[in-house]
Amino acid sequence: MLSKICMKFHCSCDDVKGRSKQGNVADARRLFCYIMRKDGMHPNEIGKMIFRDRTTVIGAIKKTVSLLEVKDKETIEILKSLDIEI
Repeated sequence: MLSKICMKFHCSCDDVKGRSKQGNVADARRLFCYIMRKDGMHPNEIGKMIFRDRTTVIGAIKKTVSLLEVKDKETIEILKSLDIEI
């Protein structure tokens, strides 16, 4: 899933696992956290995959949920293009 998200955001998996705060990389990281949590993975496990702690993962998930609550078109379109149910 990570490689699929990275292709969509034009970044590498290493970028997402790294320290970059560049917009496309941060968005890819945030959506990866959301999708993995939706698939049932625990925030600790997700964090280990991308070298973040669980609180960072939880924050990313909350931000994505809030964007979906206000029906952010870009987030919805990206999730749909990745075949993720909203």
